[in-house]
Amino acid sequence: RSIGRYYKDESYWKNILSNKKKEDVLRTRDIDYREIDDIIKKNKNKGRILDIGAGTGDFLLRYKVDGWEVEGIDLDVKAIKYAKKYFDIELKQGDFFDFEFKPNSYDVIVLNNALEHLYYPVEAISKINKILKREGLIIVNLPNYNSFGRYLFKDNWMALQVPRHLYHFSPKILSEVFKNAGFREVKLQYNYFSQNYYILVQSFRY
Repeated sequence: RSIGRYYKDESYWKNILSNKKKEDVLRTRDIDYREIDDIIKKNKNKGRILDIGAGTGDFLLRYKVDGWEVEGIDLDVKAIKYAKKYFDIELKQGDFFDFEFKPNSYDVIVLNNALEHLYYPVEAISKINKILKREGLIIVNLPNYNSFGRYLFKDNWMALQVPRHLYHFSPKILSEVFKNAGFREVKLQYNYFSQNYYILVQSFRY
């Protein structure tokens, strides 16, 4: 697998590994993850949460502070060391398929801008369905290939992110993936303001 070469510090991690301390992350949490937090809060109070593609662990930090049992996976060794040093969060290093998980063991699983980076996204959703609790919640945030921005900017649409994004999904295809994996209910939302705004601005720049 060669995708790791496209996540070198001088490019992908340059702005992320910027010595953000615990108090900085907690202070800006409502800006960075408001939409995902709102979904979780409406459905779950506490429990066990897994973040696939956890990066430096800043998403998990609030949940750890609030008493959740947090776990995360990421490929990047430096990001994992950062999570441990600044947030005292232990992340697994490797691919999602490198690890075995007990069935029905997670209340929430999050893939925030992660599914499109996986070599086997359909198989990942099927595996996630097996390790989620029966009333568990999976949240996937990713670019909408049928969005107005993609039609407007075409090859300059920032969310294409070639070659780091291995796949793109339309809402219809994404729904079919989840239903075929055995999920009973699929809800689509398009109101992730911080992501939409960022992609729009960067596409204009390109």
